Amino acid sequence: MNNTVLPATETTAHWQQLYQQLQAFYQHNHDQSEAEQLTQQAEQLAKQLVICAEQSELVLFAQLQCSPEDIRFTASIAMKQACLVLVIARRLCWPAALLQQLISSVWLSYLAVSPVLDAQQPEQRNSSMLLRYPARYALARLKAKLPVYARQWFQHAYDSESQQRAWRRNPFSDLLSLSGQLCWLMARTPADGLAAAVQISYWRCKYPQERFYLEQWAATGPALWQCGSIVSDQQGKHWLLLEQQAELLLVLAIGQQGLQLAIRSLSQTEQQLEIQPNTSLQHWHWLQNIAQAEHSDLIHARLPESGQQYLAPTLIKQFCQQSLPQQLSLLQQDPASRNVLLQAASQQSREQLPIQETKHALLLLGSAQLPWLLAQAQCQRFCQHQAQPHHGLLQQLQQILYIALQVQAVALPPAQLQLLA
Repeated sequence: MNNTVLPATETTAHWQQLYQQLQAFYQHNHDQSEAEQLTQQAEQLAKQLVICAEQSELVLFAQLQCSPEDIRFTASIAMKQACLVLVIARRLCWPAALLQQLISSVWLSYLAVSPVLDAQQPEQRNSSMLLRYPARYALARLKAKLPVYARQWFQHAYDSESQQRAWRRNPFSDLLSLSGQLCWLMARTPADGLAAAVQISYWRCKYPQERFYLEQWAATGPALWQCGSIVSDQQGKHWLLLEQQAELLLVLAIGQQGLQLAIRSLSQTEQQLEIQPNTSLQHWHWLQNIAQAEHSDLIHARLPESGQQYLAPTLIKQFCQQSLPQQLSLLQQDPASRNVLLQAASQQSREQLPIQETKHALLLLGSAQLPWLLAQAQCQRFCQHQAQPHHGLLQQLQQILYIALQVQAVALPPAQLQLLA
């Protein structure tokens, strides 16, 4: 969760303004009369989405289930795809510049097809190739006017349809294509929702990168594909679902006067409740109530905070000189460094059993290895934040180099060899 809590009314206003501006972006630019400003407008809308997402994670998740009644189809489906991309980028701690380019590419991909999709009936629209492959038509009609990054990603996505070798595929193009396919599936079968779309895509996917993205969405938790759904019972009562915890559903009651603020817990098995995805967002103040409910102690945190480093490289020497209780306290705030230490300690233990306690790992490793292992954690974090497209290949190359150094009998401890690799 974010430490800064903004007023819920401000959350509602930001989301409503973003939807309206995105809808105007498609209405005013579909004839490409001001194509030179397309990139600037798309990137500005991307920045606004990031700001809205920082205010409330539950409201971000709710966009995948809720569709505002007064917003046209293209703006609504583009928002869903952009939110899916944003969830992946936040989980992987991608840089803000890369995230902005990816979201801008989502906005631009629907620009060429927005007039047709908004004019079509749902049955005709859901079977249309325009909805399934919008980036292909954007590449055909706007190729010379697209920013370089969007043009390259769209081209890679088009080429990847016939590309069988995984190592030649662009992972960012795969993310744009896969998130678009999920939105297409949700539009075709609205009664099934995001969870079914992820399952179907996982069964059909052929490449490791696509499977990795699907696993990241699944690991985010049930709130991603359930928050914003409608829960109903056999007596005709309705609630708005926030989160599911085991068999309990955390909900907000929907009464005659709108959505209530008090969070309630319902037993799905005892009360025979039915969850209905693809909710029609009847009132914008629903987002305000969701944002306020998020800060309740009943709601669990999901997405990790990104961009914060507690053990900077300049502080490693100072950290090693502190007492054991102080080191334990600092490591509790730096999961990346703690995981590296636990992994190294597990490899060096006599029983070769996984070590799960940080104190045990520190005592086993000793002070001599600590600086090298902490520096290794910083290198891993740096590589992750650079968003190297083929990060998996980079990790494999690092492991091969480490083994080669061991074979050559380089006279250095394992921690230093890992850092060198």
